[in-house]
Amino acid sequence: MAVIDGQSKNKELQALATVQYESLDCAGDLNAQLNALGVDPALKKKADAAGLTLTTGGAAGSVSLSFVDVKARTSCMITVIDSMKGKQMYCGDL
Repeated sequence: MAVIDGQSKNKELQALATVQYESLDCAGDLNAQLNALGVDPALKKKADAAGLTLTTGGAAGSVSLSFVDVKARTSCMITVIDSMKGKQMYCGDL
């Protein structure tokens, strides 16, 4: 299962999040893949250069990675649940 929903007014943020989302292989361990992205120095550097904050979290067998532009009040969040082999991305503005 794969779902992308919503739009961010920060197109650079959405493009960066979309590339990460599309790199996730549902045939593999989604939780491990997203956890690895959350600590990837190259991704952190790209996010910093774009003025974004990255946060990761997990609960009840899921893992999430958020890309947040505080100044523009917009974000994208990728969530995966490995047991269901599902991934989703939601973007939106506050």
